[in-house]
Amino acid sequence: QIAEGRVKHRRVEAETAKTTRPDDETLQTRSVHLSSARLGITGKIDVLEEKAGITYPVEYKKRGTPKNHNGEPFVWDNDRIQLCAQGLLLKDNGYSRIEKGYVYYVASQQRVEVVFDEPLRQKTIETIQSARNLADHGKIPEPLKDDNRCIHCSLLPICIPEETTALSQSEPPKSIRRIIPEKDEGYVVYLNHQGSRLGKKGENLLVTDSKGELLQEIHLYHLEQLVVFGNISISTQALTCLLEYNIPIVYLSVYGKFKGVTTGIPPKNISLRLAQYETIKKPEIVLSVAKEIVAAKIHNQRVMIMRNSNNGEVVRINLQQIIADSSNVSNLESLLGFEGTAARHYFGSFSDMLKTNGNGFTFSFEGRNKRPPQDPVNALLSFAYALLVKDCFSACLTVGLDPYLGFYHQTKFGRPALALDLMEEFRPIIADSVVITLINNKMLDEKDFLINKGACYLNEGGRRKLFESYENRRNDMVTHPVFGYEMSYSRVLETQARLLGRVITKEIPNYIGFKVR
Repeated sequence: QIAEGRVKHRRVEAETAKTTRPDDETLQTRSVHLSSARLGITGKIDVLEEKAGITYPVEYKKRGTPKNHNGEPFVWDNDRIQLCAQGLLLKDNGYSRIEKGYVYYVASQQRVEVVFDEPLRQKTIETIQSARNLADHGKIPEPLKDDNRCIHCSLLPICIPEETTALSQSEPPKSIRRIIPEKDEGYVVYLNHQGSRLGKKGENLLVTDSKGELLQEIHLYHLEQLVVFGNISISTQALTCLLEYNIPIVYLSVYGKFKGVTTGIPPKNISLRLAQYETIKKPEIVLSVAKEIVAAKIHNQRVMIMRNSNNGEVVRINLQQIIADSSNVSNLESLLGFEGTAARHYFGSFSDMLKTNGNGFTFSFEGRNKRPPQDPVNALLSFAYALLVKDCFSACLTVGLDPYLGFYHQTKFGRPALALDLMEEFRPIIADSVVITLINNKMLDEKDFLINKGACYLNEGGRRKLFESYENRRNDMVTHPVFGYEMSYSRVLETQARLLGRVITKEIPNYIGFKVR
């Protein structure tokens, strides 16, 4: 919804300098940025209209509808105050006759007038002061409880009030009211054709080959992420457009090594990052979070063996014992040892979860190897892990966390430790699951790999198959083990990152890893 709202606003912002006179009386100016030192606020007005010498702001709302008051549409208080704040900004910037404004609800196509009377002006000023006091205080207010206003709020997936309240209790309820979207509406585009170029035309992105032939047209509407592999160039216009839309660009090598992310202005929640830096200095919290991450990972490994192997009873028992033993460790070094032992058990039986392709090419697996991977199964695992870490990295950035400062993975130069922390519990159920599905469903064969001098990598066709399977898995629905409602795996990644942020800000006492049932 937030992504779609950006597009609605984008349409309003288009051709900022352009003005229209639909009835020869109304003048419109789009996307007006203003600030006021007296009020201590800045703002952007979607549309500024002037008619018969009277100026008024128009605010576009993608979500929600006006409530009814005595049979007439009436704007919600939060929208009225936001609009009135725009009116005060206009007045402080030299506009004398600012008497009213309008809220336009895109979904219902309703335009409702808001009169800036003295009570509303006073309430707006008081709200501005309250917001400044809250920001200066630095303490996050408690989330609203069972409040229907949350349902219509576009920031609901960020606030997650029901989830935060549930986890702050000593005994979280078995299920809570679903009020956040179950899945992201956005989609991910993978640029895989070597030597191609990404440019911009109008409101769309165009991918062309080295000869200028069009390969793909990308609509910005609902675009969530752009992933670039290897030798692919991006024009300045396309890059600027993606930054303005706040769409991250993820860079990986042609063999799947994660190289980094280009984003727009980073999240402004500096207080969260400051709290993260302080929390990492507290060994008891660091160990508690790390133990939960490892326990969730081993639990999910055990579930994968239960689902896909007929010969894994001994391994399942061993993994269950490791979960119990690791809960009593007193330092990260011991925890790392238990996690390594679990990995040996898990990958020791990984081949039992794979089926022979049946067309003369067998996906054999004798153990984990990397840098470089030496066989097709390890090539698939390494590439799938690279896709997963880029999503966890993006989730950390979205929430406002520093992806390089982790709990379980120790900080090293250039290592996205927190992203690696977040991905641990999802390695088996997302990345490994994708690899097992590709092999067991006979979706790959020998021609999808490049094998040379003991190294094995996916070629362009093999990568394309992996992208499709990975995106299908990201969009799969799963029941959250704590909240009791379904959401997509892509939504789960962000939710877990937000819950980790709630631990850092002390809104909830403990981090709870994601453990599939």
